[in-house]
Amino acid sequence: MREQILELLQDLNPDITDDDSVNLVEDEIIDSFDIANLVAAFEDAFEIEIDGEDIVPESFYNITAMEALIEKYKN
Repeated sequence: MREQILELLQDLNPDITDDDSVNLVEDEIIDSFDIANLVAAFEDAFEIEIDGEDIVPESFYNITAMEALIEKYKN
């Protein structure tokens, strides 16, 4: 799953790496428009539907946070 998330992120910005020490939101690597695109991509790729209440910046800080978000809806 982690690799798939990274691929989706790199579709937005090819410079994104698998480094959880980088905060993608606070470091302004991704913005709210990117988050909206990621939500749609995650819903398609993982066949889930993410509730609006979970679409918060903290869920997109890094790949580990995104994995947790996706796992919440896969189970």
